[in-house]
Amino acid sequence: MIAGVVLAAGEGSRFGGPKQRLLLPDVLEALRASSVDDLIVVAGAYALDVDAIAAKSDTDLNNILSQLPDAAHKYNWTFYRDPVELRLYRRKAREGFLADYVADRSGYVATALPKTKFQDHEFDLALASHILFLYDDLFDYEFHKQSIFELARISKHEVRIYPLTTMSGTRSLLLDQLIHDPDCSSLTFTILKGDFEFFKNANELLIIRKD
Repeated sequence: MIAGVVLAAGEGSRFGGPKQRLLLPDVLEALRASSVDDLIVVAGAYALDVDAIAAKSDTDLNNILSQLPDAAHKYNWTFYRDPVELRLYRRKAREGFLADYVADRSGYVATALPKTKFQDHEFDLALASHILFLYDDLFDYEFHKQSIFELARISKHEVRIYPLTTMSGTRSLLLDQLIHDPDCSSLTFTILKGDFEFFKNANELLIIRKD
């Protein structure tokens, strides 16, 4: 059996709620359709009760969607045809998440980077989605470094991080700093380019393996 963990956010307080979870439907659907048998999703916001998560996620989603007209030029409208289709997809994702969360919370864990409560090598694969590098203006280099060490600790085989761009659409400068950091010499970094690129230039995946 292959066990995977998706770390979608930190404590959540910086973003006013579980915004990152709303950005993950494509990632989670792909993992659930893959050979991963047991999937755990992590966010600090899962410490909130259901009503609070529902209210905050609704506020967050409305805020995100209200910014789309001014930010539409940052995205490639190929997977989603236009902002209207994206709006429908995101609302459906929110509703699906809330229904699943209410029915069975066992797959959702409230913890946060850079230090989680998982055991060493608890998962075959660890995926950090839409937190590291993307928000490098909020999370400093030391946070990134310690988070990567933590992800390597809880995974047996490899860590995957997506995307590698900042919110400005350029590759985070912290990536090269990490790759060349002597403290990371026991880790192997591989960058793969993919076909999916909704946010412009966000088409690279970082794979980290322990030597």
